[in-house]
Amino acid sequence: MLITEAEATPTTTVSFLAAGPRFVVPIPDGFDPVPNVYTVLDWGNGARIVWSGPSNRLPPIDLDSYRERKEIAESFNGRVQCFERFTANPLTWVVRFLHDAGFVETHVRGDEGFDTVRLVAKTVTVVVDKVASTPFLLLEAPTKLVSRLGGEYQDRIEFVRDADPSKSVGSVVLTRPIDPRRDRAKVNVLYRDDAGWAECSSVSDVGCEVLAAGPIDDATRVASDLAATITIA
Repeated sequence: MLITEAEATPTTTVSFLAAGPRFVVPIPDGFDPVPNVYTVLDWGNGARIVWSGPSNRLPPIDLDSYRERKEIAESFNGRVQCFERFTANPLTWVVRFLHDAGFVETHVRGDEGFDTVRLVAKTVTVVVDKVASTPFLLLEAPTKLVSRLGGEYQDRIEFVRDADPSKSVGSVVLTRPIDPRRDRAKVNVLYRDDAGWAECSSVSDVGCEVLAAGPIDDATRVASDLAATITIA
């Protein structure tokens, strides 16, 4: 996290997981500077969500349902873990890449076979440095990026609240690709309920879309201000 002298505004440097530039983003009020980041990869068996977060958001493993396949950690010097969900039919394997500041996680279906776990571990490399608060993935064939417009298949950078979400904006997300239906000249209200809670969108000039959800005035302000102040690092 950086606090600039000119504006005294806290910022964080982030990137989407597998492609594109780094962005310097003013941290939304009440949100943690380290976001969760989501992308979609394909290693030959269809699209699969891959996500990252800091160490304190590492999901717990239920050892009543999962067992560790320790041969994966042994083969990859402890940087990759694999947990087999033996209570599922077919089996499911959770694959985790660990780094000093957090983790990257995905899953492999049982019908893909355990060799696919090794394939994913071999073809995905997690890169971290002291500049960005999020990691970056280097991919080798056959694993490739397949993020595209539409629901869960978009690249997403999701900021996480560190305070009560009922008091202000509840969520702030950067997405790409940008929905071509958006009006780039104004804030788009995508949803609004009878109580005045809304999801708003504003398109940034640096190649991403800002989504903010909360009371409509707050959501409109945050989406507009953030889209206007994001810069490329």
